[in-house]
Amino acid sequence: MRRPRALRRGRLGERLATFALLAVGLVLTVFPLCWLVSTAFKHPVDAFAIPPTWIFEPTLDNFAKLLSGPFLATYWNSVILTVTSTSTSLVLGIPAGFALSRLEFRARRPVAGYLLVVRMAPPVVFIIPLFAAYLATGLVDSFLGLTLSYLTFTLPFVAWLMSGYFADLQNEIWDAAHVDGCSNFGALRHVALPIALPGIATVTILVAIMSFEQYFFPLILGGATTTPATVSVISFIGVENLSWSQMAAAGVLLVAPVFVLSVVGQRGLIRGLTAGAVRG
Repeated sequence: MRRPRALRRGRLGERLATFALLAVGLVLTVFPLCWLVSTAFKHPVDAFAIPPTWIFEPTLDNFAKLLSGPFLATYWNSVILTVTSTSTSLVLGIPAGFALSRLEFRARRPVAGYLLVVRMAPPVVFIIPLFAAYLATGLVDSFLGLTLSYLTFTLPFVAWLMSGYFADLQNEIWDAAHVDGCSNFGALRHVALPIALPGIATVTILVAIMSFEQYFFPLILGGATTTPATVSVISFIGVENLSWSQMAAAGVLLVAPVFVLSVVGQRGLIRGLTAGAVRG
């Protein structure tokens, strides 16, 4: 009898320790978000109060001032860059993923390895040659240049994940398509794309998140006319003044779409990474 009781006590202690660690991690994760949201609805006096005030009269003046200033134009820049980079990545990445998973060619493994290395490499590796090339071609401070810089990471990401989705499809489907007279492009168009629509939707969400939250590339390669909202937030930090309330409001507008898309696409992210790891 002593042994089962000791075993149950040990399991209970492990569960309590697990719950305690999860609770601490949840608090550390949620607290900055709660502070950001609460500060966005505070008056400047309450935002600078020490110690912080948690009971206050909420206001929407921070959002009104934010949207009536130059931040709105930078937010639209972020939307434009997200749409162009995401759509281009899908148009080029989906056929690339199909080729990597279903076509046999000599450079198949080297290309797959190259895509994985590019996906894992830090952005600083590419910024110097990109900046030199952009200066020579006049692509600095242009939507085309920023879109191409985003594709440095979004395109390999799409190709790698889509190759995993296409590789999961049964071989009998492709055999039936070829028997019916479909070419490789026909099999992709009429067979692969309809079946892989859930995977394509998930990849679209993930690439949109990656593009919307870009900071390093537009900071170096952007300019006055193409600055996205992620970079323009720095303008709230001045030499003589610091607008915490408006900066928090800008943070809420930046976090909200990313949060929603992350919740929608989290299951697909796990499935896509698992598929790519198994089949790659």
